[in-house]
Amino acid sequence: MTKRRLPLRHVKGASHGRQAKHGYERIQRGRRVLAHLPFVRFSFRFIAVVFLFTLAILTIRLISQSDWNGRDRITFTLQDFSESQVGGEVFLVSYLPPEGLSVVVLPATLQIETIGGFGLWKAGSVYQLGELEGRGGALLSGTLAEFFGVNVDGWVVSPEKVQLSSDTLKTSLKTSLMRTLFGRGRSNLGVWDLFRLWFSLGKVRLSQATLVDLSTASVLREETLPDGSTTYRTDPERLDQLARRLFALPEITREGLSVSVLNATGHPRLGNRAARAIENSGGDVVSIADFRTLEEQTTIVVSSDSLREYATVGVLRKFFASERVSVGETASARADILLVVGEDYFRKLSEF
Repeated sequence: MTKRRLPLRHVKGASHGRQAKHGYERIQRGRRVLAHLPFVRFSFRFIAVVFLFTLAILTIRLISQSDWNGRDRITFTLQDFSESQVGGEVFLVSYLPPEGLSVVVLPATLQIETIGGFGLWKAGSVYQLGELEGRGGALLSGTLAEFFGVNVDGWVVSPEKVQLSSDTLKTSLKTSLMRTLFGRGRSNLGVWDLFRLWFSLGKVRLSQATLVDLSTASVLREETLPDGSTTYRTDPERLDQLARRLFALPEITREGLSVSVLNATGHPRLGNRAARAIENSGGDVVSIADFRTLEEQTTIVVSSDSLREYATVGVLRKFFASERVSVGETASARADILLVVGEDYFRKLSEF
């Protein structure tokens, strides 16, 4: 029995019918998608807003935790993990935009007086000593601040060996900061400060970078200990000359304000130590004397209210951790500013 073949027009009609049906179904699916499209758009926008809001909050929080404004000098100690454990060399890094970058290398065997009452220790072992109390960075930065008579803002411990030379100074520092920024090192500087410092160092030209090795800078003299080992001791006068050259603040020098230091504690020569810090920052100390009474807190007395906003007063407030600034009589001391050193400054040196 032979099959009956449908006319060609019936076959084509069936094909067109199926195509029409499929087309109708696609249109319906498209309409359903379009019906949900406003919700999808809203969802994406909502997620984007939440992400940007969270990012803004995190950025504001990082900036609010910043201690460096990006304009003033920032000074910090630098040592790597391996060297801090075996007592290797230590670096003091100071950056003042746009003036330039200064790095001082301290030999590991340099005998240095520590804060906190620990006495003389080799510079390379100070961090390790402080780590016995879990505060190696604080002891090292505080000790170098007192050693050089300058303000030290913080400390960085790099995860890998730090090798600094005149040619690779900027690159090596940026590498150490970046590794610390990503959590491979340690620092008391905030994330925003580390990032801003890393970014700013990229603008430093080679001619603006200075590397000073204390062992070859006529600041130290080599000595032989009873056990036959060698060490270094410091020439205080030459060290202060070097500190003023590397760490003095140009704005303080330009202001030219005179400072009288008054020791309001029972600790002899504490006023001299305070005066040294002022002079090494570029200040002009005209007199050092004992105050008539003992004071618990350090006070800054200025001759006029306008001096409150001067850079010299700002540096004194920062270095001596004092918020007590008042207007008073300073003419009898022939000075623009009186610094009354209180017991809190002695504790700063004896505790950490």
